Amino acid sequence: MANIVILTQMQFPATIDGSGVMHFVSGLLMGMSVGEILSGMIVIGKKLMQK
Repeated sequence: MANIVILTQMQFPATIDGSGVMHFVSGLLMGMSVGEILSGMIVIGKKLMQK
């Protein structure tokens, strides 16, 4: 029971003003862009190695 109270107290302050959601979305988008950059570098590297 005490664990549930602690979890609810930790979650609500981060999401009342939306900053927790904003941080999550920005982290997700940054992770996706880093993934796209890395995959693009891998594709270009493979094409250059084939020549």
